[in-house]
Amino acid sequence: VRALGRHTGRDPLTLFWTASGMELEFTGSELWVDFFADYEAVEPWVSVELNGAWVARFAVNPGKSRVCLFRGMTPGKAKHLRLLKDVQAMHDDPAHLLQITGLEYAGGEFLPLPEPQYRLEDWVGAFFSAENHYGRLTADALGAEYRCISQSGWGIVTGWDNDVRHVMPPYYTQVCGVAMGQRNAALGAQQDNDFSAWQPDAVIVNLGTNDTGMEVADFISNYTALVQAIQAAYPYTDIIVNTVPPIPENHSSYPHMDQAKIDDFNMALLNMCEQLGVKFLNTAEILKGENGYGQLDYYTDGDIHLKSAGLKAAL
Repeated sequence: VRALGRHTGRDPLTLFWTASGMELEFTGSELWVDFFADYEAVEPWVSVELNGAWVARFAVNPGKSRVCLFRGMTPGKAKHLRLLKDVQAMHDDPAHLLQITGLEYAGGEFLPLPEPQYRLEDWVGAFFSAENHYGRLTADALGAEYRCISQSGWGIVTGWDNDVRHVMPPYYTQVCGVAMGQRNAALGAQQDNDFSAWQPDAVIVNLGTNDTGMEVADFISNYTALVQAIQAAYPYTDIIVNTVPPIPENHSSYPHMDQAKIDDFNMALLNMCEQLGVKFLNTAEILKGENGYGQLDYYTDGDIHLKSAGLKAAL
């Protein structure tokens, strides 16, 4: 059984970040998972994939629970399963907790998992579920194991709400520093991450949408510090900085957003990548239409977030 996502290596397995969870191959006819969960504001949700198909998504009840992952299947035949946490670490809900405490089965065996072809770490400042996220789509296309570090609305300099506390870089070196409270601290969320235990082939950084109210110089200064921290943690890893995605011409739900500022950010990111010797990924070029804004088919009307069509185009 392979633990997915940043974790402390402790038992039981605490699922902190989006898309953390477990992966396994099992030959039995049925399999159950034991959870322990808690929350005050936002319940934990999980998705289940069986042999590459998304078969279930559900909220985990507070306290101890046992859930059937599959049953009545052919004994002796290998089944590949991934269970993924479908929500982010809840910064404003210190009670939020999800743990896998055990697996229950009668007959069958767990088979060794093949080594992934690649390992990817993806930094994102906008929330997508574990199933509908280009980190997962990219990883699956490459046969890669991936870790997603994501907080909805958080940025490099500030969050979508102009709160300077809602930024990703200060938490980079911790297992999951955004998970607050004494219990999360006791579980190791704020401890230093052991970067030597899991070395990715590439780190992909997708940040900036929530920072467009900031000056370009402040944005690039903070972005540079994050990239240098990643370089220090993973000196032999490819670092890929993605462009800030364009917005559609009709972005009435986010009237403060400015495509010209996004273009300035992306030019500054290109220069930063050249100076730091990291790779620059220009997905904005694919997502833009002839009018210089995001193509309408890739966005919900009036919104700035990509639909599945836009995510697949970026992929």
